[in-house]
Amino acid sequence: MKITNYQALILLELEGTNNNKGIWRPELAKELNTPTTTLLDNLTRLKIKKLVDRFSKNNGLRGRNRVYWFATFLGKRAVRIIQNGINNG
Repeated sequence: MKITNYQALILLELEGTNNNKGIWRPELAKELNTPTTTLLDNLTRLKIKKLVDRFSKNNGLRGRNRVYWFATFLGKRAVRIIQNGINNG
């Protein structure tokens, strides 16, 4: 399974997350200095590959729930492979 360099950056940013603590997409876009639409496209591709997943949380206000993204177990394994490649390359 191939991922792009940008998708690898997303995975590295989501490294410390789990299914009850994720990162909200606008915060992630701010960290990566990229538009949220581009980020959503890449997060969707990573979700199809089962490297990331999402959950929604109600913040007590009206409107849509916030959607938080986190790295799955398979995504965390991919992060370790990416980091080994960076350290050995």
